[in-house]
Amino acid sequence: MHMLYDSIGGLMARLDELLGPDKQAGARTHPTVFILLPDMRAWSAVMPALRRACRCEARLSRLCAGERLPLPTQIYAQLSACRRTTLLAPLGELLRVHAYPGRDRLLQKLARMKRAGGPLLVPLLACAQEFHALLGETGSACRVLELDGNEQPCRVRFCAPGLAGADGVTLAEGLAALEGDEPPREVCVSVRAPMRFAGRGARVIASGYALMSAHLSALEFAADERALSDDRWRALDAALSGLIPAQRGSARAAFEECARRESAGLIGPGDPLRAGAWLHRLAGLHAGAYMRRVLSAEASYSSLEEAAALEILSAFNPARGDSPAFSPERMSAGEWLDVRAERGEMLRALGMSRLPDAYWRLLERVPHRRLMLYSSLCTDDERAFCRRYLLDEYHFSRAQLEGRADVRRLYPELLADAGSGLAQAVPG
Repeated sequence: MHMLYDSIGGLMARLDELLGPDKQAGARTHPTVFILLPDMRAWSAVMPALRRACRCEARLSRLCAGERLPLPTQIYAQLSACRRTTLLAPLGELLRVHAYPGRDRLLQKLARMKRAGGPLLVPLLACAQEFHALLGETGSACRVLELDGNEQPCRVRFCAPGLAGADGVTLAEGLAALEGDEPPREVCVSVRAPMRFAGRGARVIASGYALMSAHLSALEFAADERALSDDRWRALDAALSGLIPAQRGSARAAFEECARRESAGLIGPGDPLRAGAWLHRLAGLHAGAYMRRVLSAEASYSSLEEAAALEILSAFNPARGDSPAFSPERMSAGEWLDVRAERGEMLRALGMSRLPDAYWRLLERVPHRRLMLYSSLCTDDERAFCRRYLLDEYHFSRAQLEGRADVRRLYPELLADAGSGLAQAVPG
């Protein structure tokens, strides 16, 4: 029997009828009563009355062992020990956890239970969608009282250890908080394998980027997850904690503040906030191998412009010390061409039309026949160099130019010029 109510008063009146002393007298059996509540306001209004009407209460938090959710067999055993009117909460949180073992069998079993000492009361918070999908036609064997409204589940964050911070609690503590009359709107639970707890209303946080995403809105539009290593995302999140408000802030605003501080000289090389400043300036670009390389080496450069221009030549830069070599020998031809193209995108995003003198000095260390491998054919001076190198020095024909993948992809204008007979050396 399914009944839908549009007010808490109407729902409570029906519960009073079901739970009155005269209704529980005698030896007759009582079907399970599922009470579907859409939000915290309804939960806080209904739960105290249910608690007063119950003779005993089954608490799921007491059944947690380490990081394991209570098994259906454990829940059945606890319910069997409570032979009179019994309250079971917060089962709705388990229904929303997609990997909870046997959740459909558990719900079917509860729906078929009939008790002589009084009904089993199962309030479910914001999980009508999962409830109706799992229960199906079996719902006719029990009572379902549903309060209409937009569902607002409790926001449960499952965090890997080391990410949860001071607010992380154990699984048992998290369930205990949700069993109260006024559960928190958000709870962070620390578990070693959070991915298995994914579900509606649940957020899995297993990386530094995911942790930042929980603190900053629209992070995916402000920065590519691949841009920084996990350790550096964690460091940036920790450094940002003193800049952003206690409530969830905007990722763009946080990175903009980093950029403002860097321009004011308040952030130097090696400061975790510098990564935020650089991400702000590179917003909108997908992070490939070159952006990741530049961001990982930020402490070696005085500016983002310098890093974007010079890091491609880091293998020839003695100032880079013992940094791992970054060269075409470690990549396929296609991967290295992607690096050159990505560097060009970064230079354009930074508004660079000419490269610093340091780039040309480092280029002098490169074997002459490999000079073009370290160019993005993007800035005015790079393109002028390309013309001199390919047309004046090596006298490439139009067919030879068309055979070069880098010219076709990075500098197609050169092909057009060569085809029109206009190709000529450009003064440096």
